[in-house]
Amino acid sequence: MFSFYLFRRYFLSSRSTSLVKVVAWICLFGLAVSVAALILITSIMGGFGKAITSRLISNEPHLIIDLKENPFLTQHELNFIKQKQQEVQDIHFFETQDLIIKTPLGFKGVVATGYSLEDLKNKSSSEFGTLKSYLTNTASQKNQREILLNYELLAELNLNVGDELTLIPLKSLLLPPSMVPPIKKVKIKDVIKDDNHKSSGFSIFYERGTLDFGQYSQMKYGAEVELKNPENYLSYQHLFKNYKFSSWIDRNSTLFFALKLERFIMTLFIVLAIIISCLGISSSLFLLMTQKGKDIGILHAMGLSQREIIKTFTRLGFYLALIGIFLGLFIGVSGSAFFRFNRFNILPAMYEDRTIPAVFDPLSYLLITVSAILLALIACYLPTRHLSRIKPAELLKITGR
Repeated sequence: MFSFYLFRRYFLSSRSTSLVKVVAWICLFGLAVSVAALILITSIMGGFGKAITSRLISNEPHLIIDLKENPFLTQHELNFIKQKQQEVQDIHFFETQDLIIKTPLGFKGVVATGYSLEDLKNKSSSEFGTLKSYLTNTASQKNQREILLNYELLAELNLNVGDELTLIPLKSLLLPPSMVPPIKKVKIKDVIKDDNHKSSGFSIFYERGTLDFGQYSQMKYGAEVELKNPENYLSYQHLFKNYKFSSWIDRNSTLFFALKLERFIMTLFIVLAIIISCLGISSSLFLLMTQKGKDIGILHAMGLSQREIIKTFTRLGFYLALIGIFLGLFIGVSGSAFFRFNRFNILPAMYEDRTIPAVFDPLSYLLITVSAILLALIACYLPTRHLSRIKPAELLKITGR
């Protein structure tokens, strides 16, 4: 091919103009680095997003339904949904209230969540792995109120297993000073292990019904729904259209928005770097055509039309851009494969998972490659347009000076 022959003579030959050659190859490597960086960011950010999604799905209820009535008394409707719909894996009912813990160090607000004994037993062992002793002794000690705390709250209040606490309802803060607020004495039975940060925050867990403060209670009721396909939670809306509910995505919308914004900003800057590299190739191509006016005039004299010459010089810059794009594609995919199959502890020790995750997304790689090729094609065509405005005779006159 004639255009490839000219490409080798102008950009690969040792006798080619040094300035054009240096500028062209600098832009080529800049384009390769930009494409590789964009592919790596796509893979790594996709890996982080997948890891976060997997952790949230395994640690949080997929749907939380707000109920107006006590679900332990009127649960036939939700039980019907659970039995009739194959998409719903399980439903756990709970009651929750805001309480105040009084300790020797002071007061602390907590969220108390009560489950039925059956639902506590059915909880995953990773979240409620220390409940076995609690469930074994609860049946024989109904009069003794026992709670479970997460480690974060235990450390904050400097408590130990076996300590007694005083729980006060939040509504009692509105009582006049002369009235004694209702209180309940409880004992810390065990600590919920927080290896996977599943019970973060200041919260306590108890068997439902044991912390009822009567008229001072501000009890709220709900149901935790486990779905077989939690990532496609929108398809389950028709099952709970009569209830107010929130999904695991809704409860972590700020986190997902931050991830999307970070990915968008990083992608934007690298796309700008790709555009700058393409413009650099365009500048080197324009410089080449300025210096090779005599050759262009000779091509006209040999019978090549202006359209054919424009195509020829457009291909020269396009070949240069293709080398950079596919070199960047190779580097980016290789780097993604390295992080995908070699899980080294790279992140600081403050993170639980110190490896850098990466995923393969062939569709994104194809989109990046095609977009870079289109940008390069436009950048290579723009400087050759001025050739259509110059007549062959003028080219020969200019180069004959």
